[in-house]
Amino acid sequence: MTIITIAELHERVEAILSKAGLNALQAGAVARVIVAGERDACKSHGIYRIEGVLRTMKAGKAQMDAVPEVLPGTASGIVKVDAKGGFSNAAGEIGLPLLGALLSVPAALAFLLWPAADVWPLGTLRVPHAMVFALLFGFFAAWWPALSYNAVSQMVTASERTVAAAVLNLFITLLGVGLGPLVTGFFSDLLAPVYGAEALRWSLAAVCCLFLGTVFFFSLALKTYGPRLRALAVA
Repeated sequence: MTIITIAELHERVEAILSKAGLNALQAGAVARVIVAGERDACKSHGIYRIEGVLRTMKAGKAQMDAVPEVLPGTASGIVKVDAKGGFSNAAGEIGLPLLGALLSVPAALAFLLWPAADVWPLGTLRVPHAMVFALLFGFFAAWWPALSYNAVSQMVTASERTVAAAVLNLFITLLGVGLGPLVTGFFSDLLAPVYGAEALRWSLAAVCCLFLGTVFFFSLALKTYGPRLRALAVA
């Protein structure tokens, strides 16, 4: 019996799809889903699916060079991504970071500002209603970091991916981990004369609203994402 790592399996699956004609963006996205299914013992959506994907490609039911694009924004809270006739996996990887950052804001605000007295009795425990929103915030906020690394890796050549990931990690650490607590403390001190003991709560709420800036910059970046991928594909 041959045993390989998850990383090795992903490399092999992506190589199979690329050799069959699927572009790098779609091959990587589809491979991640297939490998995740195999890793999680969901055999019907693991490597068993490779044959089905290849049949779909051979039948001409998927545009193998498609590069998905985010459609112009509307007044609704829905993020629309055009897969351009390709597999939907790549389209989802573009839209999910933006949607996750957007949904994180109301969840975070609800968690921080919900009345602390509202609880559910659970035996001898008293579970605050706000914990539901804490779970939602953790769920949605997890959508954008990993997919951001993936998007960055797709926008540079193979030899530049390590540097690109390092630069992204530098700014996440510098601005988030480094500057985040400092800004939170500054706002807390500023609001203390008005809100007293509640100043930290309102300070955290204000800092969480910075996620709206993340949404804005994601929107700007996504306008050039498709053209950049097409330029790399041609090169």
